[in-house]
Amino acid sequence: MNKKKLEVEDLFKLAFENHKKNNLQNAENLYKDAIKQKPDHINSIFYLAGLLAQKKNFNEAKELFEKVVELNPKYPSAKDNLCAIYKMLANISSQNGDLLEAKNFFEKALNLNPNNHEINHGYGVLLLKFNSHAKGLDHIKKGTGFIRFSSESYKII
Repeated sequence: MNKKKLEVEDLFKLAFENHKKNNLQNAENLYKDAIKQKPDHINSIFYLAGLLAQKKNFNEAKELFEKVVELNPKYPSAKDNLCAIYKMLANISSQNGDLLEAKNFFEKALNLNPNNHEINHGYGVLLLKFNSHAKGLDHIKKGTGFIRFSSESYKII
């Protein structure tokens, strides 16, 4: 089948089928072909971002998920996936010693999902490294399910 003659929706469907079968390189090429034909084809952009995340290419995935959110902020799962990518990049940055970049990614993730327990916890731990203890502990509390600490005990609320 000559993919040059395929319409955008046909390219997307073929890419999606390859993606489901774990033929990642074929799927990636087909998603990219669909995007070349129609740069704002949101389904191709979204699934290519997911595929790139699957291949651990988080920076490219981030840019594509950001584009999806820009094109349609209500696109199903786009903000959740972008939030997960920000969290992943924050953790990688932190492990690599780039604490300012990690802080930036955590803050972007919290802007998308301020009640995410894992992100709040990770951000809180990071803030402790910046000697921002009060704010860090507040985020750690949010990240542990709203535990109220006192000198005598703790209470889960």
